[in-house]
Amino acid sequence: MEAVAKDWLHDNLKPLGLMAGGVLLVAAIWIGWSTFARRQARAAGAELATVLDGEADDPAALANAFATVADAHPKTPAAAWARIGEGRALYAQEQWEKARAAYQGALDMSDDEAVRWVALEGIAYSLEAEKSYDQAIEQLEALRELD
Repeated sequence: MEAVAKDWLHDNLKPLGLMAGGVLLVAAIWIGWSTFARRQARAAGAELATVLDGEADDPAALANAFATVADAHPKTPAAAWARIGEGRALYAQEQWEKARAAYQGALDMSDDEAVRWVALEGIAYSLEAEKSYDQAIEQLEALRELD
């Protein structure tokens, strides 16, 4: 029995080693990616906080600052919130179509219910400002679909 186990181990040592190496490689890649993504999210959050804490009152400057954060960190939660801020700043400038595009960008990049709620609301208000009431109502109806 012992000889059979030794023979099996001898015959399968290389494949077992390759499998173990593969598992270790996948784990190392996952840890590296996770660390990178966490650092990116932290940096994006810090940049967004800088914009929010800033003294800028000019909506055009705010829109640009928010867009810069979103463009620099597109796959982070802060990017979606930056697009919301950009949409609000553009709305304040009565740039309804650009505001809608920013809100839509937030919708496209986030599954966060709070982001989706604010974005849909912003889209609806921008449509209402253009007197596109039927489309605005459609967006408000979409809000009811959110839990």
